[in-house]
Amino acid sequence: QPSLQPSSQPSSGPSANPSQIPSSQPSLQPSSQPSYEPSPAPKVTITNIATLNPLVGAANFQFGKSVAISGTSALIGAPSVTDADGDLIGAAYLFESMFSASQSETKYSEEAPSGVSPECGRSVAYSKIATDKFVVLGCPGYRVLPAVNKAGAFLRYTGDSSTPDIATSKFDAAAAEFGASVSLNANGILAVGSTKGYVALYDINPTTGGGLDPSPISEIDSFGQGFDTKVALNDADPPMLAVGAINQGDGSGSVFLYKNPLVDNPSSEVITAPAAAKVNCAAGGCQFGFSVALFDLTLVVGSPGTESNAGRAFVYDLTGDLTGDFEPQQSLPAILSAPALFGQSVAIANGAVVVGSPLYSSDGTAANIFGAAFFYNRNEDGDWYLPDFESTNTGNIIENPILGGSNGEQFGDAVAISDEAFVVGAPFYDDSKGKAVAYSYTSATNT
Repeated sequence: QPSLQPSSQPSSGPSANPSQIPSSQPSLQPSSQPSYEPSPAPKVTITNIATLNPLVGAANFQFGKSVAISGTSALIGAPSVTDADGDLIGAAYLFESMFSASQSETKYSEEAPSGVSPECGRSVAYSKIATDKFVVLGCPGYRVLPAVNKAGAFLRYTGDSSTPDIATSKFDAAAAEFGASVSLNANGILAVGSTKGYVALYDINPTTGGGLDPSPISEIDSFGQGFDTKVALNDADPPMLAVGAINQGDGSGSVFLYKNPLVDNPSSEVITAPAAAKVNCAAGGCQFGFSVALFDLTLVVGSPGTESNAGRAFVYDLTGDLTGDFEPQQSLPAILSAPALFGQSVAIANGAVVVGSPLYSSDGTAANIFGAAFFYNRNEDGDWYLPDFESTNTGNIIENPILGGSNGEQFGDAVAISDEAFVVGAPFYDDSKGKAVAYSYTSATNT
């Protein structure tokens, strides 16, 4: 295992609250980096679009701050939902038939002691396993009184139960923010990350593990203090785990790969930030590893601090035994050179990648920072392209990238994708009430 020493770089990511977006920005001219022409592969068809909002919403909910998807069902996190005392208890909303005319939702939320703001829903995960469904809310602000620091926890809901199982951080008196990142695979293995560089794995599937055991089946505690870790699992057995650690390496960020994370302190391989990720990094760092996504043996890594917060994303084709030089198979460039935060969120399915760019400007001015989601398709040569969209049953023409609808809503702050649909969060829409937009799609690689 490589020596992992703490860095002086801050652990916070480059996400911007609308009040922090400057009223005037540098001119957003096209980057000198090459852009990809439309794919020679068949066009992607958008078949339906659905806007998702909670039936009862309020300002500052930040609905859409996190998203997860399984098939055509989506779980949307709203970590700033408050209780009667004004505490940020957070919530998540499950839309099981996103494209149905009779769209309905199920709210998941748990009361907390007065003065405790668990912020449940800052991260979410959702999976259907056999005939059951599993809903997970990361609660990084959770604490057990009288503790004053955010130790963190996660909630697990099974089936139609409204009562969750709760697992708390082992750091009882530390600001670990356990639950800041979660990933759940199709076999019921859950990875939970924290801002202390600690990752725990659980078997939450009752068909193999019974009721939720609050003790993890394995732990990885070797990143050092103060490292914001993002996690992603694939569906292999045992699963492969990717952990993004944005301040590792020389401070540019790294991704750690584990081919069997179900044993304590497993061996790992490390992907350091490539040279293209280190170009003109912002004051907060390159943030390589700020977002990670894993499908089979394809890894996508976001680096939103690259090129003065223009951002990039990198695609890696891995081997099952994690050998090789770990050079990116392709770099997905931001289209504009201004602080678009391209790569703040990434998601991958079979032959499709979505990259969020929450500060993307549609015309290069600060007045039109709508945010965007870039949809990439893989052609027969294995290259990733921005394909043209065809549209059916949508009533309008959809362009790629897809833009948000209003200035400052940060459309693209969170993304998730399945083989049937993808969903994009815009947590600062309409006085931070937030929204999410879902798109069903078909393409040659997933039909």
